[in-house]
Amino acid sequence: MWQGTNWDFGYGSLGYESLVSYIMKVDEKQSTLLKWFGVGIASLLIGIYLFSLTARNTFTFDEWMFFTDRREFSFHALVSGHNGHLSIVPAFVYIFIFKTFGYADYEVFRLLAVVVHLLVTLLAADRIRQRHGWAIAAPIGIALALMGGGGENILWGFQIGFMGGLLFFLIAWRCYERSLETSNLTWPLWTMIAVCLSVGSAGTGIASILVMFFLTIRTPQWKRFWWVSVIPGVMYAAWYVRYAGSDNATSAIQAIPAFVARSSSSSVSAIFGIDHIWGQLAIGALVAYSIHLVRSRKATRSTLAMPIFVLFFWLATAYGRALMGNPDSSRYLYIGVFGILLSVSESVTTTQWTRIHAAKMVKVGVVVMSALAVWGSHSQMRFWSDIHLSLSETAVGQLSIVEAHRNSIDPATIIQTIGPVPVLLAGDYLAAIDAIGSSPVQDVRELVSAPRQARLAADDILLSFGFARVVGTENEFVNCVSQPESQNLISVEPGGEVNFVVTQEVTATMARFFDLYSRGINDQVLEPGNYVALLKPDTLGGSLHVQFSDSSAVMICE
Repeated sequence: MWQGTNWDFGYGSLGYESLVSYIMKVDEKQSTLLKWFGVGIASLLIGIYLFSLTARNTFTFDEWMFFTDRREFSFHALVSGHNGHLSIVPAFVYIFIFKTFGYADYEVFRLLAVVVHLLVTLLAADRIRQRHGWAIAAPIGIALALMGGGGENILWGFQIGFMGGLLFFLIAWRCYERSLETSNLTWPLWTMIAVCLSVGSAGTGIASILVMFFLTIRTPQWKRFWWVSVIPGVMYAAWYVRYAGSDNATSAIQAIPAFVARSSSSSVSAIFGIDHIWGQLAIGALVAYSIHLVRSRKATRSTLAMPIFVLFFWLATAYGRALMGNPDSSRYLYIGVFGILLSVSESVTTTQWTRIHAAKMVKVGVVVMSALAVWGSHSQMRFWSDIHLSLSETAVGQLSIVEAHRNSIDPATIIQTIGPVPVLLAGDYLAAIDAIGSSPVQDVRELVSAPRQARLAADDILLSFGFARVVGTENEFVNCVSQPESQNLISVEPGGEVNFVVTQEVTATMARFFDLYSRGINDQVLEPGNYVALLKPDTLGGSLHVQFSDSSAVMICE
């Protein structure tokens, strides 16, 4: 009775199967869209969290060199090397931001660092997803996004170049794989551009030339792709001959093996925030597994691409930094962690887990290990957050004093250093903010309400430059009155001075913005005699306070 109006709408069993197939495809698309929506929400939340860890940050370390030397678009500003790195990409970005936003909006650099890191993470996680599925890629992606071991890169705007080398390599790798699917030159051209951007970001990108050469040479399509790596390679070689070079001694060559071994093992340890001895065991196992793949001829060009990239990175870093760098440095561990996880992902196939029970155990194991990685390395993320905040607040305190007393400061005065190396002079700083028309501390009005570290740094530079001081004098004072014990200090307003007489040796402790009772580093021993406490005029607020170890030995005079 239902034959004439069956549910396949007249198409019989074929129509029913097609309808079911269509519904399944629709459900699959909706499921995929929902998953990508979840990726977007997770990325946004993680990005907000990471961005919050850099609140109140400003320029630090190497950024001061870009601050003073790379504020105008010029050939020299773009191509000159920075610590041996070709830095065209970050130089262009910094100059553009300086010209667009000035020096006052460091938030742009903070945001850019987080965005670049999340892009690296998304590209790496998506590559893992393509090989192993969402269940494995998602927890690994979250662990990479919150990787405390690489916090120096993630939380420092200057490291957009260092991370950019890896970012553009991953883009080049994907563009190359798309090139194999088409016969036109569009994707090969994008591959070459991405390699150029990788190399132009920092030394981390040099390995992309080697990897692309390895992927394209001695392949059936090498005539289509040979230029993808050769052109960037020639360009980098020309730059290196003109602007770089190396003064490494033989001893640096000898130190390379130990440096590479420590970097690789520390990279594994950094994933979980554990001692590097466990990383050594893991690296040993990975090396043994890699040898097995090569000997059994299961290794392909694709599986070897990432190991070549990270191994060359370690070797190049060791060659340039073995005698003065730290193989455990967070910025190196960042590249190592991505390199190791992607190397493992490319060499392991899901066909090894054909049984349902085994596959579930692997997925559960990945989730647990990823959770342990986030938990174990979180302290490192907080550590780098605290480090950059402390350095930033110190700079704010110092530069506020420099700007307020710019006419009284020698232009050759060193303001910021990296170890013993000066990176910011007072004259260069003042010339830069005058040229751009803004400064990192232009919104600081009264230091008395600034963070603790900023007030401490301001007092240190104020007293060391003599803008606030106690000096002996030969002048005769009159109407001198002893201080009651309950008023064991004197206060000097900006632009003012206070005369006093010391009748016996006392210790004077001085502070303007910082807590007078918390520290004695600005102590000054005063012998009996006449003194003047003075404070040069400025608009930073607060008064100079001088506290004495014995109030009965001090008399305030007119």
